[in-house]
Amino acid sequence: KFDCDLGHTYGYIAGTLIQHGITGYCVTCRGLADEVDNRYCGAIPLLAMSHSKSKSVYGENIAVVPSHEVDLKGDQFNELVRRREQWKLDDLYWNPGPTQFFGSQAKIINLSLQVSHGQYPQLIKKIEELTENIKNQCRFGSPSEVLQVAILNLNNLGATLDIMKKSIAK
Repeated sequence: KFDCDLGHTYGYIAGTLIQHGITGYCVTCRGLADEVDNRYCGAIPLLAMSHSKSKSVYGENIAVVPSHEVDLKGDQFNELVRRREQWKLDDLYWNPGPTQFFGSQAKIINLSLQVSHGQYPQLIKKIEELTENIKNQCRFGSPSEVLQVAILNLNNLGATLDIMKKSIAK
């Protein structure tokens, strides 16, 4: 059922983009370990995902989308390492059979998605709560000192996030 829901979600996003004449984008969906109604969907420009790479001896550059390699220090690999010994000793192979569309087996999300995306919805909700709190404290009538501190810290946060995004993209 997960694959069907994901395919339907991606198709719906792609259809909406086409309907509005938007091309050159890759659909995305975050919060995959959560219920479909709680997922965050969008689109990313293909150029934002690519970088220039020299592919010939003549120096001709082309745009490429880099592959996503396994992070040997990441949560997914660490979870594998944590469970590896138990998998050697115990029979933990589990196959629910043919594709399950109904019942308890239909809602199972694979382990790698649970590890990599499990907290995403909670993180987004926490950010929304914090920004709503800032918005409520910085309304008309707030002391200018409060507004100046908010602006200074939000500018610093924005600059920090820009640096992080650039280093993650490399």
